[in-house]
Order: sequence, then C-alpha cells, then structure tokens
Amino acid sequence: MVATPSAVIDIPISRIKVTTRLRATDPDKVRDLTESISGVGLLHAITVSRRGDDYLLLAGNHRLESAKSLNWETIPATIQEADLLIDELIEVEENLIKNSLSPLQEANHLVRWEELLT
Repeated sequence: MVATPSAVIDIPISRIKVTTRLRATDPDKVRDLTESISGVGLLHAITVSRRGDDYLLLAGNHRLESAKSLNWETIPATIQEADLLIDELIEVEENLIKNSLSPLQEANHLVRWEELLT
C-alpha cells in the first residue's frame, strides 16, 4: 500500500511545511539531537511529500528542528508521492515504531558512548 520512497536528496529547509503533529517536539531531544548531528552528522533522512513547489513534512520533525538550529539551508530527505492517507499513515507509523530504550539500556549506551569518546 505504501509507495516506495525515492532516493535521498537534499531539499531546501525553507520549502518544508510542518502541519499539526501527532506528537509535540521535545526541546531537550532537539538539543541532544543537534549535538549528535554536530558530532557525527545526520544518520537518517527526513521524509516529506511534495505539495506543489513545497514539501510537507511526514517524518523527522526533531531532525528538521535540529538542522534549523545548525543553520542548514538544505536537509537530506526521501520524497513520498502525495497521498493524504499515506502521509498520515507514515507519521503514525514512525511514532508507533519508535524504539525507546529501557533505563538500563540507556545507561549501557551512555557508558559505551563515553568509552568511545575517550
């Protein structure tokens, strides 16, 4: 049912429209993600659909806000064909599939992260 996204391309951030989101943006997460992107780069492209000359954000609002805070002019994105039902399904799916770490897993990851940095 879901169309296969096109290749990842850089699109102008100024042309990305963000509508009402199902999940609010967490400023702490944006700050942490911005720090991560500064250190290792953007690991996952955002997902958009084309709306005329602009793009509608489907997935990746925290990544988009981090890119804005880094003063990026463009951001890597995959572009889905415009379909209102598919657009909403992608946003819901991303939020449902989000894999949160348990407190123990997070602690282990932080310890390993610090080891890698030293």
